[in-house]
Amino acid sequence: ISVNVHVRYYNELAFEGTVTVAASGTIALADNHGVSHNVPAHSVLSAMTIADAGSVTFQLTDLAYYTSFNAFIINCIALAAVPDTACYNWQYTVNDITPFISADSYLLQEGDDIYFYFGQQRRFTVSTTTVEVSQPFTAFVEQYRYRSNEWRPLPSATVGATRPDPNNPWMPTILATSITPETGIAAFTLSATGTYYIGI
Repeated sequence: ISVNVHVRYYNELAFEGTVTVAASGTIALADNHGVSHNVPAHSVLSAMTIADAGSVTFQLTDLAYYTSFNAFIINCIALAAVPDTACYNWQYTVNDITPFISADSYLLQEGDDIYFYFGQQRRFTVSTTTVEVSQPFTAFVEQYRYRSNEWRPLPSATVGATRPDPNNPWMPTILATSITPETGIAAFTLSATGTYYIGI
């Protein structure tokens, strides 16, 4: 199976090329403790290791395995053009869709386009950190465009103003929401004093 692989660290496009992976079977990969694990030969992780082996521009330097998830995660990639090893914030897409599964679990098909990039997918900024009751404020939401290394407004994102729920630390109390238009700017007005958290 031939697939395309791209590796980007901000404005540095470290690798771009076509690699060939086996259509079936498994390969053995060692984790960062030297323990070997079998992964599907036509997985995203397999394609990345093949690209790594054939390239001098990047190297997988910290490949962690989590037994609780039965999955690998790429912690660190060293890039020839970047002084420091980039760690703990690698994302990947296949055909411009984020799979939300580990790279060793995603199985590839002929012609798939894999993009690894460093950094967050979205960001937002608020117009102010302190407001009066009933005073409007805004949150500007952007999405990272990894192919062009630029940030653009993100429409149709739900932005919420929340407070922690002492009875459920995993689910905050949502006090207000706003959906971003094409400009990526969500508008809020809060009706009570207090400390709020704003997030996507």
